[in-house]
Amino acid sequence: MNKKVALKLAYFAEDGNYGPADKLEVIDTAKWTAGDWQKIENASDSERVSVAKAIDKKRTYYPL
Repeated sequence: MNKKVALKLAYFAEDGNYGPADKLEVIDTAKWTAGDWQKIENASDSERVSVAKAIDKKRTYYPL
């Protein structure tokens, strides 16, 4: 009997970290300032994704 395996996304980093990627955010930081990075450094682990998304929204222009 064949068992179906659910497709699950995972990430693998060069530093050896890995884990589920279902809540992974990929953000272009090319236009970030030193102040933006300071906000990331000052954010707690649980706040970091929302801070990064807020910075991205501020730095990115999406035309209508």
